[in-house]
Amino acid sequence: MVLAGERLAKAGTLGYSVIEAARRWPERTAIILEEKQADYSKYAEEVCACARNLIGIGIAPGDHIGILMPNCWDYVVLSDAAAMIGAAAVVLNSRYRGEDLRYVVDHARIKALFTSGRSRPHLDLRGLLETTFPELAHWVKGSSLRVEACLGLAQVFHFGAPDELRWPVETDFEEAGRRIDDAALAARIAAVKPDDTAFVIFSSGTTMKPKACLLSHNSISMVAGAIAERLHLTQDDVFWNPLPLYHLSSHLPLNACRQTGAAFVSHSHFEAGAALADLERVGATVCYTAFPA
Repeated sequence: MVLAGERLAKAGTLGYSVIEAARRWPERTAIILEEKQADYSKYAEEVCACARNLIGIGIAPGDHIGILMPNCWDYVVLSDAAAMIGAAAVVLNSRYRGEDLRYVVDHARIKALFTSGRSRPHLDLRGLLETTFPELAHWVKGSSLRVEACLGLAQVFHFGAPDELRWPVETDFEEAGRRIDDAALAARIAAVKPDDTAFVIFSSGTTMKPKACLLSHNSISMVAGAIAERLHLTQDDVFWNPLPLYHLSSHLPLNACRQTGAAFVSHSHFEAGAALADLERVGATVCYTAFPA
């Protein structure tokens, strides 16, 4: 398999780690997320395809995309694809409500926001967005979007929602990437530097407004490498982690697995009985259930 930018991605970037893992362990399982899984080769292809789509909808280097989803396949792919082309993923806490969500989307200068229907019936994220940003209740794809509370927001996509009739969905996103060729994708991958921002993660805002933490490719790669070293991870490990993808407690172990060829396993919705059965089903060798207070 030859990926666009395969020889151009810079070591220390997350795009490089995706491509390098596909080169080193193409047939090893990369991720298992409930009913879906992929080896490192297939996963890299999906990330590259998503990266094309992001370029196709107008995401430029340095732009921020917001992800408001439960743990799901789209979440992982979108965050890696954004990093691959020099954008940053703003991973939004799905427990945000009202003013906190409004503040974070504006403060992070989010250009495109991605949400999902996969959390229903536990959580209606589309409904939350319409309540928080009333303009979205009347907006339809193909028309211009103006949200007074966050004027930089230009697009909103609703994945995992076959009943969606007004907002853009996966097919609209994929159509945007069809005109992006290998050369354009390779150029974007090659331009990303290790010190560029890969993620924007907000603090909890317990005592005041949440604070934005800008995390570089290099810092994530280095800490992930330290985790892999401390836990003695190898390509034979299966790393089970139910923690949320809006937190570093998932993204750091995910990248630790990528550096060693281990498999990363997660869930959309945690239930103890199902989790115990899954631990046995996947043959987990690392159970990462700890979470900071």
